[in-house]
Amino acid sequence: MRIQGTYTGAVSGRTTERTGRLAGSDDGDFAVSLSASAAALSGIGEASASARTQKLSSLRSAIAGGTYKVDSGRLADRMADEELQRAGRA
Repeated sequence: MRIQGTYTGAVSGRTTERTGRLAGSDDGDFAVSLSASAAALSGIGEASASARTQKLSSLRSAIAGGTYKVDSGRLADRMADEELQRAGRA
């Protein structure tokens, strides 16, 4: 795989650089630089994935232990809202 062309636009705030080799390619190495904004967004994604994993673990434990409680009023409201949306009335 060969990537043709060069980007000549302005790039500011580059903070992270990654290097490697294209999978299945004999064309050589490549380098990718992330802007400060992209690096920050990457960190947010990793943090939210960690939070999601912790929440799922907590929910699994509560369900397995029989301590998980369903808010029936909230569930009914959401079911009604979903049905109204599906019918085009919301």
